[in-house]
Amino acid sequence: MEKHINSFMFRGYRVRYTRSGAGSPMIFLHDAGNDHHIWDHQMAFFSKTHEVFGIDFLGYGLSDRPFITDYSLPFYTDLLKSFIETFDLKDIILVGLCVGGAVSLNYTFAEPARIKALALFNVATENTLKSGAYGYLYKLKHSTAVRKLFNFLAPKIVLPDRYILMGLEGQYGKIGEQDDAFIQHVRQLHKKDGHLGILNTLLMNFDTFRYLDKMEKPADFPPVMIVWGGANKVLRVSGGKNFTETFNPDTFVVFDDCGHLVMREKPDEVNQCMERFFHNSESKR
Repeated sequence: MEKHINSFMFRGYRVRYTRSGAGSPMIFLHDAGNDHHIWDHQMAFFSKTHEVFGIDFLGYGLSDRPFITDYSLPFYTDLLKSFIETFDLKDIILVGLCVGGAVSLNYTFAEPARIKALALFNVATENTLKSGAYGYLYKLKHSTAVRKLFNFLAPKIVLPDRYILMGLEGQYGKIGEQDDAFIQHVRQLHKKDGHLGILNTLLMNFDTFRYLDKMEKPADFPPVMIVWGGANKVLRVSGGKNFTETFNPDTFVVFDDCGHLVMREKPDEVNQCMERFFHNSESKR
């Protein structure tokens, strides 16, 4: 797969993205803390039939890393909107993990006519966050003293390797990562200046994700598949089931032995699952 790294400007900052393949567009959006490389297996697969974009959100990957207070669901949704309008993309398939899934969903509520289908993995909402390993940190934000302490310390701390690897290990289920190069890549991401500060700012703004917990899928909404890792510690499957009971996606798939990065633990199975869903959705149009 020949992948080109490009950039566009959003609010005065440079956003990097990759572009490969040809055909109708697919946009891949990552979670908090990682970058577009979580989708390497999927982007390589679908670039054979689509024009594939992998965006690095501001604060992550190769994009600019401004230390601002705006990191939130509306902020990243506006970034996606700007990207789509810059290149006048239409008939888009959106694929997102965690925060990327929430952004995909939030954008589609506003602009459903541009979207053909969505594949959303472990969708981040306020309630799904509370159900997982970082929920207790989010609850601590209600303490003014703790919030001030987080805001002061987080931008200044770079975690030692052993804690970075522990955090990465916590994103997997029973299978784990098969590519040592990806592990080294994540280690370097977490060593960049201000990484924890950016994560902390997003966490402190996670109440902006709250309204997604109450949303029901409109009748004229594009087809939606939601995928969850049954062994996900970050956003537990119990929270995912509660979310899907309200939202009511067209398809809900659970990979029992996978964690948060299900697309890296079972790439071939995930690719086949996505391809079947897109094919079935297209045949019903």
